[in-house]
Amino acid sequence: MYDMDTRKRALALVTQGRSLNSVSKETGISRAAIRSWLVRIEPLMNTGLPCPRCRDAPGPPEEPAAYAYLLGLYLSDGCISPNRKGVYILRIACADAWPGLIDACEAAILSARPDNSVCRVQAQGHVSVGCSSKHWPCLFPQHGPGKKHERTIALEPWQQEIVGAHPWGVHPGPHPLRRLSHHQLDHPSRGR
Repeated sequence: MYDMDTRKRALALVTQGRSLNSVSKETGISRAAIRSWLVRIEPLMNTGLPCPRCRDAPGPPEEPAAYAYLLGLYLSDGCISPNRKGVYILRIACADAWPGLIDACEAAILSARPDNSVCRVQAQGHVSVGCSSKHWPCLFPQHGPGKKHERTIALEPWQQEIVGAHPWGVHPGPHPLRRLSHHQLDHPSRGR
């Protein structure tokens, strides 16, 4: 990030009639950055809510019942993948056979990270609901290398408290904490 004096110096060169390319070569600042400063010189401030687990005194998520539901979705049908610049992507596979599950999953994700956007990707038989954030590992400390079913998964004490207080979450329908495993899922197409 460039300080305000550097931004003003680069824009002064542009207002003198110099091209973006020549200003970029002289200052070492990308043309895209200079072009964006022509529209807005002040840096954008992150006004999003801080992660409840990253505060000086870590606390529970703002909506514990929705978090309990999201935790169950993550542990049963979700994954967290690292992306660039310390950002992680949470993806949860929601079966097309369960009406309302996709919307409930999106609502639970937004309750955990309300300033982030959620995307849906249709695949055969399911929709992958995803969201990027630097804070998924804070909210889901079970994240780690390898497959979840091949390593020990234990809830942190603060998660135990939330799940104890909200064992079924807030959304109707199939709740992931009720399931024993992927293989024992009561699925409508299996005739159960």
